[in-house]
Amino acid sequence: METKKTVRVKYLGFYPSFDPEQYLVTRILRKYFDLQLVDKDPDFVICNHFDPPFQYVNYSCPRVFITGENFSPDFNCFDYTITFDPLQYNDRHFYAPYFLLDPCTRNFFLSPGAQDRRPMEELLGEKDLFCDFIFTHDSVTDIRRQLFDKLSSYRRVESAGPFMNNMPDGFTVPYSEDGVQKMNFIRRCKFSVVSESVVLNGFISEKV
Repeated sequence: METKKTVRVKYLGFYPSFDPEQYLVTRILRKYFDLQLVDKDPDFVICNHFDPPFQYVNYSCPRVFITGENFSPDFNCFDYTITFDPLQYNDRHFYAPYFLLDPCTRNFFLSPGAQDRRPMEELLGEKDLFCDFIFTHDSVTDIRRQLFDKLSSYRRVESAGPFMNNMPDGFTVPYSEDGVQKMNFIRRCKFSVVSESVVLNGFISEKV
């Protein structure tokens, strides 16, 4: 039996409910290495943009930066990066925009078979709401507010986030890291307003 090389990894600066055991990168690495998740003396630090400023510089080992947000990597700080940015930097960057991930499981959409392929008429017949609009804030260009106003002049839009909320009793779709509650609400709607908050060349999040 082939012995896998042992690799010690520390995750740094991910979202509050981050579970390293279930993380996609962990599961991929464990196919090829005897992966150990550690707090001290890692072989690699894998960090996210939620990291307190420059905490990663405390580690002299190779640093890998991963994000789906609009943060372009600084290769003076990171040895390898996985981001939305379609740049080329020898073998140091992997292009993986966030829209390739399932928003609930945070796994890559590896197979189109997982998608619902029923006829559109059948899918639309299950939806009881016209359109959802779920945001915590406006965009830098004010396009979100403009879209909401224009669509609302045609038909009711379900604004179920803190921004432009119009729900009964101020209801907001509960935030959760797995996204299940939000996705369940969205599935009731025929359309979703999914405007980005910033305009940045190449940046596309899960809102595609």
